[in-house]
Amino acid sequence: MLKGKQVVVEDVPAPVPGEKEVLVAAAYSLLSSGTERAALRSRAAGLMEKALGDPRLVRMGWQMLRQQGIKRLWRTVQEQAAGPVPLGYSLAGRVVTVGRLVNDLSPGGRVACGGAQYAHHAELVTVPRNLVARVPAGVDLKEAAFTTVGAVAMQGLRRAGLQFGETVVVTGLGLLGLLAVQLAKAAGYRVAALDVDGERVALAAGLGADLSLPAGEADVVREVNAFTGGLGADAVIIYAAAESPEPVNQAFDLCRQKGKVVGVGVFGMNFDREKMYRKELDFLMSTSYGPGRYDPCYEEESIDYPVGYVRWTENRNFQEFLRLLELGKVRTGPLAGAVFSLERAGDAYQLLAGEKKPPGILLEYPSFNKSEFIPAVLPVKPDPEEPASGLTAVGGKIRVAVVGAGSFVGQTHLPNLASLPEHFHLRAVVTARGEKAALLARKYGAGYASADYQEVLDDPAVDLVLIGTRHNLHHSMIMQALERGKAVFSEKPLCLTAAELADIRKKAAETGLPVFAGFNRRYAPLMVKLKAMLASLPRPYCIHHRVNAGFVPADHWSQDPAAGGGRIIGETCHFFDLFLFLVDRPVVEIQAAAVPVDGRAVVARDNIAVQVQFADGSLAGLLYTSLGHRALPKERLELFAAGRSFVLDDYCTLEVYGLDGEGREKIRLKKQEKGWREELVALAGYLGGRRDGTQVIRQGFAAMEITLAVNDLILGSKLPPVPGETY
Repeated sequence: MLKGKQVVVEDVPAPVPGEKEVLVAAAYSLLSSGTERAALRSRAAGLMEKALGDPRLVRMGWQMLRQQGIKRLWRTVQEQAAGPVPLGYSLAGRVVTVGRLVNDLSPGGRVACGGAQYAHHAELVTVPRNLVARVPAGVDLKEAAFTTVGAVAMQGLRRAGLQFGETVVVTGLGLLGLLAVQLAKAAGYRVAALDVDGERVALAAGLGADLSLPAGEADVVREVNAFTGGLGADAVIIYAAAESPEPVNQAFDLCRQKGKVVGVGVFGMNFDREKMYRKELDFLMSTSYGPGRYDPCYEEESIDYPVGYVRWTENRNFQEFLRLLELGKVRTGPLAGAVFSLERAGDAYQLLAGEKKPPGILLEYPSFNKSEFIPAVLPVKPDPEEPASGLTAVGGKIRVAVVGAGSFVGQTHLPNLASLPEHFHLRAVVTARGEKAALLARKYGAGYASADYQEVLDDPAVDLVLIGTRHNLHHSMIMQALERGKAVFSEKPLCLTAAELADIRKKAAETGLPVFAGFNRRYAPLMVKLKAMLASLPRPYCIHHRVNAGFVPADHWSQDPAAGGGRIIGETCHFFDLFLFLVDRPVVEIQAAAVPVDGRAVVARDNIAVQVQFADGSLAGLLYTSLGHRALPKERLELFAAGRSFVLDDYCTLEVYGLDGEGREKIRLKKQEKGWREELVALAGYLGGRRDGTQVIRQGFAAMEITLAVNDLILGSKLPPVPGETY
């Protein structure tokens, strides 16, 4: 993995396969000279340099600076720069175990795996089923390690739509280009190969290219024209990596009338329009391994595309490449310049950085034949040995396991927990990426790191489970924690359906264990001050809360009803809990409406107006929208009561009108304070018996009831609009 700018080999917790994943022990993984060197160059460029070159990141940084201060921004930059980056995306090995819903692979089977998010240079990896292909008996695992890269080369050729007997020019004879030469010959095409490296040109000729030429020569176009009988190439596939647009503009010269140019590599895109126009050429991009790439339904959920509609998916490309290896139509031996053991991975990357780098390098894993691997739990430091006493076992502290350490948890909850050593002892950090769990556990002084939630459930020294995973996992994790005697603090939402909420309430009542939801805004200093001011005023209140939520694309996981629940369930629950905190009375009626945008339902769920009527006559309105400008601060709450007015602006300022006579008071904080740290302090008080958390728990459940009711109203459900139990 990359740590900072260095390639390092470290022990990290072993991964645990999900229900649609396969746990694989690697035999060999492939270092591609082009892709791996690009990753190193990108890291070497530095986070700040890359951020300044991306206007979106500049805007995000400025917003964080304005709202949360320079310390939080600097900490975020440092964490991103120092965080471990797993490397690798193509390997072969054997199946160790499979997830519950994988029924066509068995332990011990030989497989090839792909995916930059999954098939890392590691002894053990977990890979979704659609990114795993069986290796035929006649194929060596050294050869099979090339499968993912072979699929990339193959997809470039498929995008050209060539037919038997047509001519293709392969530009760029790195690992991809040299594989493409062989694949094109196996498909019956006439192949011309170009590269600036004379040795690569000679290697392409040895692998079957009909014509091999140095790309920089002045007579390349004449040679290709002669090779094609004056017609020009039917297609040019660019596998080269270059900052210059020369490869693509040369490709236009090499093509016949109405030919095709396919981009696989990374190159300058300053096209010569006249060259394209005169020949009416098509330019096509090739996306990695094939159809399914970057589609979470295909890759993460393992939902295949019907073969009648998508003949060649990325997995079918994997299978076809392995078949060609079995038939001897593709040779990888000449492409693997060296084999290094895993411990010498640093040497392998140094070789890639040299002038005479081979097309590919293999990493070999001596642990491949082990019956057992490193444990799922990676101890970081010994845990204090003190006698247990309920929920406060280590010096009167709450022993907490953090499960799911994404960007929010890593940048907010973990630093806050570390800043409260008088209240919490960080027992464990558990997240799917073992290298990240180990990093965070060491950084924040946790007892151990793990990728297995079961370890936390089995650990008697865990009092509290703090859940920060994706929303669809909250219900099952909360239920398991309660069943194993753990108190729960779950980031919002608690669950995605009314049935799941009923399960949690029932289990909490049966066990007597608390379930707190991560509704932090009620603890924000200015919100607490506002609530205190209301104590002396008669009811009812009139509340308007505007949330300029910002745009989130429809394909983001939070918009997926199955994974994130959508933004109503995933985000608006915050504001309903806030209404309950301020009004502190039962809800009697809910009304909701959505603004359709271009007829898209997902956008309609991002733009809603909700009115909540309370038993004391108070009325709270929420306007939640993604249609606003990003420069407008996110949240503004206005509250009116008994001739007084209160305006809370994005948790930075609170304006008070008429509380003491006719004057106006403005309270301004140095930076935005949304109550995350104060929430944890309160949580320690609830669990330690110093504060009564009954009301907070009840209102947390009620906020979820309101949220689910609003979601049903917006989606046209016939369910009653008023929650059954509210406070």
